[in-house]
Amino acid sequence: MGIYIVRGGRKIMGEMQVRGSKNAALPILAACLLAEDEVVLENCPLITDVRQTLEILRELGCRVMLLEKERRVMIDSRFLHSTEISTESMRKMRSSILFM
Repeated sequence: MGIYIVRGGRKIMGEMQVRGSKNAALPILAACLLAEDEVVLENCPLITDVRQTLEILRELGCRVMLLEKERRVMIDSRFLHSTEISTESMRKMRSSILFM
């Protein structure tokens, strides 16, 4: 991560895009199982743990769509047909505990 050193008495102005946080995204993805309608998450980090979480949601029966360029994920849990996660999926990531 870079640092910014500001010198002078001038105001700082501008915009900066902040990336989504894995530690925020994983619990939110698991909570999508409780929603009664489609959930859309913006600015979702596209990392291995998030992708594995999406696979677990699919395994449980959720419809999942990932739009990588927009960093947008859509989850629809109305088609949930299972409450069991395979041992293989659980072993791939420690945060699978969130589904308990």
